[in-house]
Amino acid sequence: MHTSALTAEQIAIDVDGRPTTIDEVMPPWHKHQRFGIVIQEPLGHAGASMLMHAAMVAHFTDLFQNTWDDIELSDEELHDPSYRGIYPEVYAFHVGRRFGTLSTMDFVPEYKDILVEANPERVMHEINRCGVTVLAIPEGVEKDYKFNWPEERAFRWKTEKVFSYSPTGQVADPDITIKSLDEMVEVNVDGVIDTMTRVAPFRAFNEDRTRVEAEGFVLVGRDLDSNKRFLAEVDARYYEVTDEERALATAAREAIRTNGRSTETYRRRDTNYALRRLVP
Repeated sequence: MHTSALTAEQIAIDVDGRPTTIDEVMPPWHKHQRFGIVIQEPLGHAGASMLMHAAMVAHFTDLFQNTWDDIELSDEELHDPSYRGIYPEVYAFHVGRRFGTLSTMDFVPEYKDILVEANPERVMHEINRCGVTVLAIPEGVEKDYKFNWPEERAFRWKTEKVFSYSPTGQVADPDITIKSLDEMVEVNVDGVIDTMTRVAPFRAFNEDRTRVEAEGFVLVGRDLDSNKRFLAEVDARYYEVTDEERALATAAREAIRTNGRSTETYRRRDTNYALRRLVP
């Protein structure tokens, strides 16, 4: 939540053992870049939380520094809300079943959090349909598949970067390490795992349910309606993940924390790897 407030200073990145920046990890960002993550197990996306952080920082940096003025209306002419911004261009692909909402990481509206049949060609089609250019894919056993050639070529043409991640947060033979430096990074990943605790402040309605004050926001009118829809989705999707699966994800997160700060690892891949890992 509040992903437009994320900053590059909240994480530290190493590539091949040397410190670097988001700009080296991500491709040059522009308004047509789209980040996507393929998810194949319950709360698996928690293991890629800091890669998502990096992609969102790249998105909002470009938006606010380079392209916000492409909007033809002035800030004063834009209707609610009163602050600048849009939701990030990020997409999640749940393969075979839903594995937990990403709405607390601003994968909203609902069309950005997608259930897709466990068929590699269907997964590729959805990735292409959403225009994804930067893809996170879970590491695992690779399998060769035959694809419709125009769609495969479109996938290879659009995809600029591929990263493998692990639901545990730690891949085999990594070449990218991202460390958390800020409490907000931890709040976001904990909110993915335990959504009910994360959204609890946004349930603090006044007596007639016409207002919520939470985390510096005052929600009334259309914003309050959006908040109610958001809470309804969180409630409806909570049981996609069992208590046991949630406990396992929590334990995996604690295993990669030192003094309350997480370290995640990734590996740079290519489209060949991505096409062989679209389904479990």
